Amino acid sequence: MTAAEKEFFDRLVQLVDENIANYELSSEILSERFCITARHFNRKVRAITEMDTTHFIRKRRMALACNLLTQTALPISEIYIRCGLDSANYFSRVFKMEMGQSPTSYRKTNSQL
Repeated sequence: MTAAEKEFFDRLVQLVDENIANYELSSEILSERFCITARHFNRKVRAITEMDTTHFIRKRRMALACNLLTQTALPISEIYIRCGLDSANYFSRVFKMEMGQSPTSYRKTNSQL
C-alpha cells in the first residue's frame, strides 16, 4: 500500500467510524466528504480494500457490533441502533451472515463480562 493509499484508507476508516450510527451512510455520502465522484471513490475503495464500499461499511458495523456484544451489557436493540441499522431483524440476519451465528449466541460464547 502506497502512502497515498494508506492516507485514503485511514481517512475512510475515520469517516465510517465517525458516521457509523447513520443508517443512511453510503458511498455517495462518503465520496462527497472526499470531494470526488462516487464512481471514482468506489474504485479506490475496491482497489485498497478488495471489497465494495457497502461491504466495507457493513464489515465496520459488524466489528463494532462484536465489540459491543462482548464488552458491554447493552441490549441488542441498543447495539443495532449504534451500529447504524434500522431493524433488529436486518441486524440479526446480517450479523449471522457475517459472523456465522446470531448476536445472542455470539454474546454468550464470546462475552468478556
